[in-house]
Amino acid sequence: MIAADLLEELAARLAPGAAFGPGHAGEDLSRLATDLAKELLAQTFLAE
Repeated sequence: MIAADLLEELAARLAPGAAFGPGHAGEDLSRLATDLAKELLAQTFLAE
């Protein structure tokens, strides 16, 4: 769950907005980090 939380934080930082700025270069990596976080959380008791 900690790894998923860190991936979600990374995704938030790479997404366009206040943390990353107006650029869209990090969108693909942000989406990948979000998908990985969801996959990790799906394997825990939180998914139930």
